[in-house]
Amino acid sequence: MSSHPIRNIHVKSEPILIFVLASIQFTHILDFVIMMPLGSYFQESFYINPREFSFLISAYTYSAFCAGIVGALLIDRFNRKSAAIFLYFGFIIGTAFCAVANSYHLLLVARIISGSFGGILSSVIFAIVGDVIAMDRRGRAMGAIMGAFSVSSVIGIPLGLKVAEFYGWNMSFAGIVLLSLPILVLMYYHLPSIPPFQSTGEEDPVKDFLRIFTYKRYMASYMLIMFVILGGFTVIPFIAPYMERNVGIPKENISWIYFLEGSLRFFLPEELGLPRIKLESTKYSIF
Repeated sequence: MSSHPIRNIHVKSEPILIFVLASIQFTHILDFVIMMPLGSYFQESFYINPREFSFLISAYTYSAFCAGIVGALLIDRFNRKSAAIFLYFGFIIGTAFCAVANSYHLLLVARIISGSFGGILSSVIFAIVGDVIAMDRRGRAMGAIMGAFSVSSVIGIPLGLKVAEFYGWNMSFAGIVLLSLPILVLMYYHLPSIPPFQSTGEEDPVKDFLRIFTYKRYMASYMLIMFVILGGFTVIPFIAPYMERNVGIPKENISWIYFLEGSLRFFLPEELGLPRIKLESTKYSIF
């Protein structure tokens, strides 16, 4: 296994780089997942029904999808560092609009802005890892960055809900903005400058993109991910309202549900020996 990265890019400090990338991932994931437990706050503030609340959730996803299609065609033309800083700055602007939104429609527009920028960030983050982290260390780097989702569940969501409880839901987004600003500064100083790939003039980004749909294994993996996410997020946004109105859990205790759920992500598989998929131990291919 190679101990050299794909591209010969100088990195000041690999641990600091991974920390910065994981911090980016943490903040923009928190911005997305914090929307769901805040559902009852939005319904009380804007007098909206569950259908309108679901639009607030899906607005981020649909805008991220559209931006992702455009980004797939254009992102390789730009320096990775410049692209990451631009997208993260746009994400901060969108989140700031969420913090000051005083109506349902303004919040909906703010979510579209956040999704348009935040939705591509993960792709750029992992592209940077692939470009500068050697193969024998790449798995650990990926794991640290992907662990941001669990950290957002254990720390980010409960803390965001407590902020909303005492200071209002707007302050939850304001807190994300305040947390993101120093990360933006760290990006400027610690992300390596990764120039775009040199074009030979023969590539057609549209044809390259459409060619993906001709590979059955690719499509099977994409469909699996799509249905897993679709199944989960059909239910997840309504967990907090269900727990409050059907189960009778007080709003101030909802944060504990998310804290326990996030904690289980860290400890249950190892401590209780829950089964995991091991590709080397099965004769069946996954994708």
